[in-house]
Amino acid sequence: MRRVILHITILFLAGVVMAGFAPNMQTPPVAAFLLFYIVLLGVLIVKHRNRSRPIPITMLTLGFLMAGLLYGLSHLSLHPNQFHRFYDQHVTVTGVVKDSPVFLNGKWRYIVKAERVLTGSGENVELEDRIQISDSRKIEPIPRYGDRIQIRGLLLEPTPQRNPGGYDDQQYLARKGIHARMSVKFANQIEKIGQETSLYGITVSPLRDHAWNTLYKLFPPGEAELAGGIVLGFKSDLPGEWETAFETLSVTHILAASGFNVGLISAALFYLFKLFRMPKGMAGAIVILTIVIYTLASGAGPSVVRAGIMAILILIGASLGRQADMLTTVATAALLSALWNPGVVFDIGFLLSFITTIGLILLTPRWMPFLPGPGWFRSALAACLAAQIASTPILVYHFNQISPFSLLANLYIMPLTFLLVPLGFGMLVLGMAHPWLALPFVGLYRFLMLLLVKPVVWLSEATRQWTLSVSSPPLWGVALFYAGLLFLLYRNRISKFTTSRRFVRNGIGLLAILLVAAALLWLKPSKELRVTFLDVGQGDSALIETPSGMTILVDGGGIPSYFESDFDVGERIVLPFLRHRGVGTLDYVIATHADEDHVRGLLAILKHVKVRNLIVSGYPDDSPFYQEILETARSRGTPIYQAQAGIGWQLEPGVAWRFLNPAVFHQGTRSDSNSNSVVFQLEFGSRRFLFTGDIEGETEPDILPFVQPVDVLKVAHHGSHYSTTPEFLAKVRPRYAIISAGKRNVYHHPHRDVLNRLAGVGAQVYRTDRHGAVTVTTDGNKLQIRTAIADSQPNFR
Repeated sequence: MRRVILHITILFLAGVVMAGFAPNMQTPPVAAFLLFYIVLLGVLIVKHRNRSRPIPITMLTLGFLMAGLLYGLSHLSLHPNQFHRFYDQHVTVTGVVKDSPVFLNGKWRYIVKAERVLTGSGENVELEDRIQISDSRKIEPIPRYGDRIQIRGLLLEPTPQRNPGGYDDQQYLARKGIHARMSVKFANQIEKIGQETSLYGITVSPLRDHAWNTLYKLFPPGEAELAGGIVLGFKSDLPGEWETAFETLSVTHILAASGFNVGLISAALFYLFKLFRMPKGMAGAIVILTIVIYTLASGAGPSVVRAGIMAILILIGASLGRQADMLTTVATAALLSALWNPGVVFDIGFLLSFITTIGLILLTPRWMPFLPGPGWFRSALAACLAAQIASTPILVYHFNQISPFSLLANLYIMPLTFLLVPLGFGMLVLGMAHPWLALPFVGLYRFLMLLLVKPVVWLSEATRQWTLSVSSPPLWGVALFYAGLLFLLYRNRISKFTTSRRFVRNGIGLLAILLVAAALLWLKPSKELRVTFLDVGQGDSALIETPSGMTILVDGGGIPSYFESDFDVGERIVLPFLRHRGVGTLDYVIATHADEDHVRGLLAILKHVKVRNLIVSGYPDDSPFYQEILETARSRGTPIYQAQAGIGWQLEPGVAWRFLNPAVFHQGTRSDSNSNSVVFQLEFGSRRFLFTGDIEGETEPDILPFVQPVDVLKVAHHGSHYSTTPEFLAKVRPRYAIISAGKRNVYHHPHRDVLNRLAGVGAQVYRTDRHGAVTVTTDGNKLQIRTAIADSQPNFR
């Protein structure tokens, strides 16, 4: 079987990937390249028209690769950023809501296709671009698909990746053609001024809204979201315990509409139509229509689009008496998805869906003969193993966790989902007709969901200590894994193109050596000290990694409760970074003082990461979050120690630290909490770091007799005017100063006077509000500083 579409798709997608890494090109050069390519192909076809193969295979290969590259570049150039002129300005945007609002992290999110922007200076500009809205209003009606609205607020640029391994909001939205964000908090910020009529708006969108409303009528909160995820792949907030368990055991796929859902619903419908003796042609047409509506109503994510296209192709082939080739069907679905939006090839959902499907196709039949048990068990086990092996490299690269019990969890939930998906779909259809029709099934469905969730949560908790945190492998290592897997699967075919089987044996040996070498390079401990000052907004958090692998977390960031934000810095920023670095255990966590912008994020860390020692200032602060952190540490058996000035020890050969504050508890100062911050000095070789918490000018004289000139100073209190006095800087004389401050923070940190003082002593300043996370590495002699944004090259000093 030649599988021409498969080969074309691979080459085309490779070109699209190249376009994603290439600099953005403008429309004229792309059009010129495309025209040149078409003319060249035409010339070749005319020149070789009398030959059996008009175009050489190498030219075809290059052609499809170039087609993908040019298509990807043209898509970028035809969807430029038209908002960039208006960032950080208060504007009024007129546009149309272009998707159904989704409730996530305490806010409604929806996309508006902007038609006009009015600035505060009176500039009125027509444009065509997309903006993501975060609507946190609690009472006001939420706009619906097709509503023409006016939104007033601060237009924000989507944030790039601000921490290593962190989320790149800018890139993610840009691939969807979205180039701005705006937050809506008050009723007067938004006004409906009209309605745009469309086929989707009068059919699928109301159907989707009606499905949500039906779920909330049938189930209590939490269960409604779970049922929506299982049946339709609706994205919504789940109880934190459930969400954590699903992520830990890698079973979140049950909450995404996928081929499994489409297959079960299609099979259930065919069975039902067979009972009623419906003609096959009519049954097939109804199933295809149902698949289209289901795909659109579920949000048309990459996995369900892939499944929908494949199912429709298989049904059309069956009606024509043709048996579908699964690899060709997958390739067709991938090609159509990339043609609709080339940016989808970088989407984690797209990658997982297609690679897992290919793994199921290639690996399941090969393993079934070698597995024990009855046929149904061998089939289920082979499918779970195939999906696990195919998806693990991508899951590790993006989520940095491996649970040896995820296979067991998947085997457990598989038979339950066989019942939950078709039963839930039928129940939802009945409930949308009238809730009373679905009531007889609700009790059974709630029992089945409970039967799914409770054991998964229990298994997650019981096996937490066996869940491995691993750093993200290099992309070339992931590619090498898949190349080796394909080589093993097709070694017999490869041997046909060689004179002997020695080539295949040598190839297998070489791949094994390369994979082992890649794993050793990946897991090899560094001989350097690494300190990463995280960008946690207006707060503090830093991770110290010693050459032997010891890890020390200094503060965990956090948003003070008076801001009434649901954003958990510890769970959303610090914890993903720790996982990206492969940190599953922290040797020390230091809570410099009790202010929420330093310690609130530590609660998530204590719950999800093993902490061997917790060091606090000891100042008797009775703030609720601080007390909750102490109680959580005690409940998990984490020893709590009080920092004391003058105490220090060698952490490992060449690495030592010494605490400088508090010596005695300061009282009656401008801020007793800040004045009693933990201050310590860290040394490795000839290099010295000073961590100052939030101490202020009143406290600095107490530590002056003990401080020494340092290479890197963590500037106290986010660059507050009340800290980092001239006397202090004259003694410390830092070469580099790191300021942790939030972008557009309400305190206007860092203060201009502090920046001037630092410049006066010759310190080079790095700010997390401008540079993102700042990573300092040293071998004890040389220092290397990298920033997450702004600086593309490291600074060597």
